[in-house]
Amino acid sequence: MNNKDIVKWFVIGDFFKKEYDENPCINLSIHEKNDVLLAVKKAYVDMTPRNIGGLKEAHNNNKEQYENSLNRVFGTLADRFIGYFDTIPNTEKQFDNWHKKTCSDFKIDFQKFLDSQKVGYTIQYGKAQKIVNMTFKYLYCFDDAEDEYFKYCHMALDQYTLKWYNEKYDQNYRKSKEYL
Repeated sequence: MNNKDIVKWFVIGDFFKKEYDENPCINLSIHEKNDVLLAVKKAYVDMTPRNIGGLKEAHNNNKEQYENSLNRVFGTLADRFIGYFDTIPNTEKQFDNWHKKTCSDFKIDFQKFLDSQKVGYTIQYGKAQKIVNMTFKYLYCFDDAEDEYFKYCHMALDQYTLKWYNEKYDQNYRKSKEYL
């Protein structure tokens, strides 16, 4: 995947519509808030907000207020990532502490958003982990992302990763005792 493909995927993909020159030369940076916001918003879709009952209706009822409130939550999360890249943790424990706090803070912020929209839903910690882990995955594709920034990241598991694991190791992880 080259830079042009990445730009298309983030900027004009199914989730983000934006006019741009057919031959863009856009460098995505882990230090630029607008760029990081692209990764956060893409990760939000992976968090499966469509499974949150009442969210679509809340959006339709007051689109401007809904989007402003949600963008504040996204902005706060993007700021956390920029802060992370400004002061990279030196140890796995430091990373895990940052990760846990980031997930917990997002969970609180997103719950406040849901409550402000009068959506009767309680966000689970796993949804916060999903958006944080997937944001890291997308940021890893950015031009100035270096391996050392991501060495302690948690792997985002999905059905494809579990299928690969099960086929490679000839076992069914979903049914194993460790998984239950």
